[in-house]
Amino acid sequence: MFAVIANSSLSVVETLISGGADVNSMTSSGTSVLMIALALNGNNLELIDYLLKKGANLNYSDPHKVTPLMVALKSSTNPKVIELLLKNGANPKVKDDLGISAADILKSNSKLAKNPSLLKKIN
Repeated sequence: MFAVIANSSLSVVETLISGGADVNSMTSSGTSVLMIALALNGNNLELIDYLLKKGANLNYSDPHKVTPLMVALKSSTNPKVIELLLKNGANPKVKDDLGISAADILKSNSKLAKNPSLLKKIN
């Protein structure tokens, strides 16, 4: 499934999940399917929305306490992806093991940081 996510093939992802693939499976390092989708295809709103509808865990954190929202804020330039995560319950208040919050990451994303609506929702 991870290779399919990396190639952004929604139709193949749909086939795998309908065939029983676990939408919350993880790599050996603790990275979830949703996190990989956000890191590699963070602007693909349709793929992210599909994974959420199939039960992808929005508030999972990896061994470094990084969440899918944090990954999206690092890699996406599409504010609709961030808004989708927040609308579905992503917790913007969590900090990773270095004490970095979603708000800190947002401020470092040159494209998203210019969006006052996102700043308000994250803070």
